Amino acid sequence: MSTNTGANIPGMGDPMETITAATMSLLSEPTPQDGTTVPMPFMEGRFLGAISTFKAAEPLGDSNWVAWKGQIIPMLELNQVWDHCEGDTNPMPEKSDPKYKQWMVAEQVAKVILTLNIKNSQFVHISQAASMKQMWENLTAVHQS
Repeated sequence: MSTNTGANIPGMGDPMETITAATMSLLSEPTPQDGTTVPMPFMEGRFLGAISTFKAAEPLGDSNWVAWKGQIIPMLELNQVWDHCEGDTNPMPEKSDPKYKQWMVAEQVAKVILTLNIKNSQFVHISQAASMKQMWENLTAVHQS
């Protein structure tokens, strides 16, 4: 039975059920150490859609770095993806590592939270960044200097 309250595309079924199933299959791989999964807030597929509601009081602009940083870091910490900003504490695993897919989803969650909370004028600083760590370093270099 569909849990989506929005309109479905005729003949396509509930798109959230498909997204949820795909997301859960990515995130349900056990860790090699103990055979259990690593609990993360975004493990439930329905949570991934809610990420768009994580908004700072005001998106990052040219003059609100200190206030914005004080709001965005707790959001990233709450979602257990702040370590993707620091990079050295959570490097990307090899593609053959069972943790790779989960790491990639966490990387994307961090990027979504960040990009939803900056003004369009700030995208110039992050558009060429290959990782969340580079995005964070770029914004820090521009606004904290």
